[in-house]
Amino acid sequence: MTKRSGNRNGIKVYFDTNILDFSFTLLQWEQNKQDKKYTESEKIDFQRNLISLRYILEIGEEQWNMTFGTSKMTKEEVDRIRIDSDQIYYQEKKPDLLLFYDTLRKISSKQFEKDKQQNKSKTAEQHTFKEKVRKIIRDEDDVKHIVQFWKSKWDVFLTLDYRHILGKRKYLEQLGVCVESPLSLLHRVFHPEAHSCGQEGPRDLGMLIRTLHGSWEREPVVSKPKTSEEF
Repeated sequence: MTKRSGNRNGIKVYFDTNILDFSFTLLQWEQNKQDKKYTESEKIDFQRNLISLRYILEIGEEQWNMTFGTSKMTKEEVDRIRIDSDQIYYQEKKPDLLLFYDTLRKISSKQFEKDKQQNKSKTAEQHTFKEKVRKIIRDEDDVKHIVQFWKSKWDVFLTLDYRHILGKRKYLEQLGVCVESPLSLLHRVFHPEAHSCGQEGPRDLGMLIRTLHGSWEREPVVSKPKTSEEF
């Protein structure tokens, strides 16, 4: 991520806490290391989404006029991580998560807070919205994130949390909340006229790479390190 303020006329992207979590996974991959907490999912292709996230972080601001931000809730969640639950792992991970958060704050999270404060909706309206979200999402931290995002009137809620949020995005869209994965956000960038909120991008990884770099590129900018069993 480049340290500059985002273009107000571009796409304003709110980062869910787990985007920071997966940013740590990316950092490990770039160092050719495994993230031992990383697991594959049957519901979402994490590898394609992490590669998409890498491109978004690298060129999203300058090439696609994206503004990145998050709320103070993200830091509260990171602060609650207990290092003693896996001391060696979290002694490395927690400072990196706080650094990611601090970088977001320096880039444009102040703009997020300013936009949120400009929301003139009445307390009763905010309460009604929150109760509607609670009927869709059971995790209270996620409900608070969605409410923060809604109050800001930003464009995209970016997450890779399928169980609690992505899997329920069609219901959230009915409330005016656009939830995207990194891959579906790229589809929005390249196909703005044809894109509907949450629509996934190309399933073929090679197609994704060629779309971003041209036909001469064959490898993504980052990839999951191979385990000893895969050699």
